[in-house]
Amino acid sequence: MDITANLNTKTVLEHLVFLSNKNTVAVCKELLITPQQFTDWAKLRRPIPAERLEHLSKYFLIPENMIADEKNMQKNFRC
Repeated sequence: MDITANLNTKTVLEHLVFLSNKNTVAVCKELLITPQQFTDWAKLRRPIPAERLEHLSKYFLIPENMIADEKNMQKNFRC
C-alpha cells in the first residue's frame, strides 16, 4: 500500500491534526471551535475566517499561507 497516495487526499488541517497526535475533537476544544466548523473548512464547504486562520496558524506553528489560499480556503496536503 502506498502511504503517500493516502496523504495526498488529506487537507493541510487534517494532516496537522494527525501530526499533533490528537484527534479532531481535542484540537477543536483547544481552539474553541466546533468539530462542524473544522469539518466545513477541511471539506472545503466554506472559507476559514481570518481570525480563526490566525489562531490555527499560531496553534500549529506554521504560516497562514501554508494552511489556506488567498481566499482563505483550505489547501490540500502535498507530499
